[in-house]
Amino acid sequence: MRQIDADELKESFIQVLENIKSNPRMTGQEMHIITAIHTVGQMIDNAPTIEAEPVRSGEWIEYPIADGMNQCSNCGVLRFGESNYCPNCGAKMRKSK
Repeated sequence: MRQIDADELKESFIQVLENIKSNPRMTGQEMHIITAIHTVGQMIDNAPTIEAEPVRSGEWIEYPIADGMNQCSNCGVLRFGESNYCPNCGAKMRKSK
């Protein structure tokens, strides 16, 4: 899933509508397009919203006491080895230096 700016998308639809409506000799097909764009605009308005969480990031820091153990710079969890995400806090891990 990707997040979009629904208001900006709707504004793009409105601009398309205005361009079509500016034609003094509107055809039946253009009227159907206007109806379809209006319907899509209503669908955007009625679409469910999600609560987006900020992206957490961190890096694995070598833990000096145990060889091969690393610590998440975001939450402090210890683990052997490295992974792309912290299993404790879910932070996306950058490549360690």
